[in-house]
Amino acid sequence: MKKNLPLVLIIISTFIFGQNPSDKIFTFDHLLHYQKVTEKGQEDKMIFVSSQDSEYQMVVTMVDGRYFGDLVSHSDGKSYFFNVDKNERTPSNFDFTYFGESKLENIFSKKYTWKDKEYHRFIKIDDKSLELKFYKDKKMKREICTHYLEISKSDFPLFSAYRSAFLSFFERDDLNLSNQENFMVHRSEIKYGKGNYRILLKEFKTVIISIKIPST
Repeated sequence: MKKNLPLVLIIISTFIFGQNPSDKIFTFDHLLHYQKVTEKGQEDKMIFVSSQDSEYQMVVTMVDGRYFGDLVSHSDGKSYFFNVDKNERTPSNFDFTYFGESKLENIFSKKYTWKDKEYHRFIKIDDKSLELKFYKDKKMKREICTHYLEISKSDFPLFSAYRSAFLSFFERDDLNLSNQENFMVHRSEIKYGKGNYRILLKEFKTVIISIKIPST
């Protein structure tokens, strides 16, 4: 633990000096690296989470050959957007440059109407697996998709990482996780209509970083 102390102090001091008191700071202490595998290829997603607050996550993915970051904060109802560059000299291996934000309600209203509401159900199979099913109707007869999840117990909520990376905005907003146990998804098989794909956890590690949202 002592070996990591200077690194932690450097990271923290970088954000303290010159910081505007009204700037918003998000701190992350763990990284999950997932890989989505389909018939067309694979896609990697890096999700930064906080063990102290599961209400926000940063998802880094590649879009049109460039890395893009989406920091979703459910507590303040906003999504913050970042250009992301690879930098192996930093603890996260990335540099984050903030360029904009949007209220989550605005994102939802552009993509969905009340007719798009989906209903979900968790079905626990055993201590290491469960199903997450989404339906189109209240009676849960018209199934949309199913996530077959392989899980393990965790010290703090880690399903939020999977939720932010692999569920749609509307599914995320509708999915109440307040009563869910602490667990981490290691692997999943998703069946959606006639298609299917799988998600694999490639890495889980401690990474202490802070990201600043400049005041406007």
